[in-house]
Amino acid sequence: MGHWRYLPLNHKWRNDKVSFHNTVEHRLPPEMLSGDDILDQVANLDGLPLTKDPRKKIKISHKKMGDNWNKKSIFFDLPYWKTLLLRHNLEVMHIEKNICGNILGTILDIKGKTKDTLSTRLDLQEMNIRKELHPIQNGDEYELPAASYTLYVEEKKKNFNFLKNLKVPDGFS
Repeated sequence: MGHWRYLPLNHKWRNDKVSFHNTVEHRLPPEMLSGDDILDQVANLDGLPLTKDPRKKIKISHKKMGDNWNKKSIFFDLPYWKTLLLRHNLEVMHIEKNICGNILGTILDIKGKTKDTLSTRLDLQEMNIRKELHPIQNGDEYELPAASYTLYVEEKKKNFNFLKNLKVPDGFS
């Protein structure tokens, strides 16, 4: 494999024959590609079909392309992605915060935070699924039927009172 090639030139593992298949690594580390370099290499690649059906998979010859890429990541569609030094390092804390905020906003039906909007309900109606959630038109306005995943006012009060009276040891909340 030769992955210890990526270690600094003076790293002790580069000379460790016992741990690495009786070889010493003398090659220089490969040149680090910038986001623009990678984007140039993957610009003409199409994404691979997301399927487990072996008949639909596409075999890619790296000899023809000259690069080691199979597909262009959808993250390169983000305007800032090519400028990141660690493109594989996603901020888990922010992702968790966003997911938690979206779930709570939807369950508690918080205006501006809920993902259960008129447009999503109209999408359900257009796809002809979840008929119990289709918006009901009253003149120029739409009424959204209550979804099973939203809480009623009494349920919200019970949950908030529970959290208000919750006692936990120091450092656990």
